[in-house]
Amino acid sequence: MIRICPHCKTETNFLKGRQFSAHVKDCLDNPKHQQYVEQNRRTRLSKKLVIEQKCPKCEKPSILYLTKSQFERSRYKKYCSRSCANSRFITPQWKALLSRKLTKLSPDERAKRKKVYEKKFRESLSRIKLHHKTNELGDHCFVCKCDRKTRRLFCHRKDGRNHKEFEKMPLKEYLKELTKENYVLLCYLCHKHVHWCMFYLGLGWENILLKLRENGITVKTTDRQSVNVG
Repeated sequence: MIRICPHCKTETNFLKGRQFSAHVKDCLDNPKHQQYVEQNRRTRLSKKLVIEQKCPKCEKPSILYLTKSQFERSRYKKYCSRSCANSRFITPQWKALLSRKLTKLSPDERAKRKKVYEKKFRESLSRIKLHHKTNELGDHCFVCKCDRKTRRLFCHRKDGRNHKEFEKMPLKEYLKELTKENYVLLCYLCHKHVHWCMFYLGLGWENILLKLRENGITVKTTDRQSVNVG
């Protein structure tokens, strides 16, 4: 929009109304221009107060440089980080208040809240396990390189022994058990063929890799680089 400055009488095309307001205030022909300059100068050069404080949550010490106005109006950071600021203080009074609120709920409402909490917990646990499995074993079949969108992928133990179900395994045991030294990611067909070779031919994992090399088949390593086995 085209606006005319009331001080310098220039006609300028401004994209936003705030741009016109800023021009009027900072215009050199504005009678109050020097007053604004001195006001900004006093604000920048005003003496800063050195405040030493501790984070209310983690008690980490910090030093703040504030103006007198900021200190009097309490316009400064009280916490060392955003995570501490977003955290809550679980006090005995807070626990007692939650207990009184929960006692007012009916048995059906309690059961409903419990189901919602358990569902969120299972979803969070599944995301953590999937992230760990992807970091350790990758997201493609070790032999044919297909991804989980093409075929279902399985975690195969290299020594061929049975293992617990990963879905029912506790998180601490899961993180300790599922490593690239003990497991490899295979699709449905490759997993079936590998077990057939181990059960009927008596081949170990190293022997299977040797057979793959003899047949000129390249496999995808756990660091996501395609190389020839051997």
